[in-house]
Amino acid sequence: MTDLIALYVPLALAAERVIAAIAGYFVYKDADQRTELTYNLNPVWWGLAVFFAGPILGVAGYWLIHHSGLARPAAAAESP
Repeated sequence: MTDLIALYVPLALAAERVIAAIAGYFVYKDADQRTELTYNLNPVWWGLAVFFAGPILGVAGYWLIHHSGLARPAAAAESP
C-alpha cells in the first residue's frame, strides 16, 4: 500500500503542476489580449500567479477580477 502511495503522490503533484502551467498559459493569453491592465499587472505576472496559486484558485481569482460582474462596475456605466 505504501508503495502505491509513494508512486501516485508524485504523479498527482506533477499532473497538478502541468495543469497549472496550462491554465497559466491560457490566462496569460487572455490577459495579453486585454487592453487595460488590472492592478497594473503585466500578463506575465497573471500567468505566474495562476501557476503558483494553483489552477483552481488562480483561475477563479483571475475570473473574478476580469470577467465576473464584480470586475468593473464603472465600465458598464461607460457603455452606450
